[in-house]
Amino acid sequence: MRRGSIDKIAFEVGRGWVVRGWAVDLADPEANLQVEILEGADVVAAGPAADFRADLADAAIGKGYHGFSLPLKRQEKGKKARVFSLRSADNSTPLVSPTMFILEQLIGHVDAIEGLFVVGWACDLLDFANKLCVELLIDGEMIERLDADRFRHDLADHGIGSGAYGFRFLIPRSFVDGVRHRIAVRITNTEILLGTTIAVTLKPERLTATLRRLYYQREAILQHMASINEGLLKDGSDLDLRSAILANELELEDIQSLRSVNSGDPSLRSLPKVSAESL
Repeated sequence: MRRGSIDKIAFEVGRGWVVRGWAVDLADPEANLQVEILEGADVVAAGPAADFRADLADAAIGKGYHGFSLPLKRQEKGKKARVFSLRSADNSTPLVSPTMFILEQLIGHVDAIEGLFVVGWACDLLDFANKLCVELLIDGEMIERLDADRFRHDLADHGIGSGAYGFRFLIPRSFVDGVRHRIAVRITNTEILLGTTIAVTLKPERLTATLRRLYYQREAILQHMASINEGLLKDGSDLDLRSAILANELELEDIQSLRSVNSGDPSLRSLPKVSAESL
C-alpha cells in the first residue's frame, strides 16, 4: 500500500516555487518512491521522495527518508489558486487526489538598520512586474511611503525577478533622540509586515554637524514640497479643465491625445474622403 501527502507549496529563494510532502510504500518502507506532481494532466514536478523528515521517523515510517522537495517547472503569472495531485511515477498510482492550494503572493524582509536607514525588499511573487509600495512604521505610526523598486544584485542572483525590489527608508531626525523606538515596514494596503518589529535606539550625539545640516535641509525641502502639493490640490480642483480645453484657454504641451484636430493634420491626410455621394 502506498501513501503520500502534499504538505505545502512555498517560494524558496534560489529555487522558486517548491512543492513539499512525502510518499512511502508501506509494503517496502526501506525503498524510496519516485513521484510526480500533476496540475490537471500535466506533470509540473518530479523526483525522488528520499529526504529525511523527523516526523516520519517518529511515526516509524521506514527510517524517515521519504520526504520530497520538488521545484515547479512553471509558474503561471498572477495565478494564486492552483490545484495539484500526487502520484507514483512508476505505475501512476494516485497518492493525493486533486487539491487546491493558495500560493503566498506578497513577501519581503527588513534586512537591517544600516546607520540611519531601514533597508529591505518586497515583491509580488505571482507578478514580478508589479512593483509594491511599502510603509515605514515607527511606534505604530505610518511615517512614509515609497516604492520598493531599488535594484539589488542579491535578489537578481537568487532568481527573484529583475532584482529591482529593494527599499531604503531614512529614519526622520525626530526619532534620533536617544529613546528606544519600534520600527517595522508594511506592504501598503495590507496588514502584511515584512519580518518582525525591530527595537532601536539612535543617539543624537552621534550625528555629525554635516548630518544635522543635511537633515534640516531635507526636512525643509519636504515641507516645501508638501506646501506645493497642497496648493496644487486646492487650485487644481477649482479649475474646470474640460471647459478650459474646449474653450482653448489652456495650453497643453506634449499631450498628443488632447491636441486640436484640423483638416490639415498630417495624420488625417491618408484617411479616405467622405462625400455626399458616398453616403
